[in-house]
Amino acid sequence: MDEPIDFKMRPLSIGDLVRFTEFKYHPDVYTDRTIVEGSTGIVVKIEKTHMGYLVHYIAWLKEDLVIATPRANLKLAYLKK
Repeated sequence: MDEPIDFKMRPLSIGDLVRFTEFKYHPDVYTDRTIVEGSTGIVVKIEKTHMGYLVHYIAWLKEDLVIATPRANLKLAYLKK
């Protein structure tokens, strides 16, 4: 249960529909507090930071913002079966 594979998150792709979930502080990225739990957005860009973290730029639909958001704060809004 405590194996690292248990905590691996699915990779996101540009165009994925995601929801914002509160998680933890991320040392290399700051989020805008106008994004609330459950907000829906679309992944528009993915970059790697100098520390090796992937940062996802999300176009938040209701808030009409594009901001960098840590992967740990994102959950897919749907799953393909």
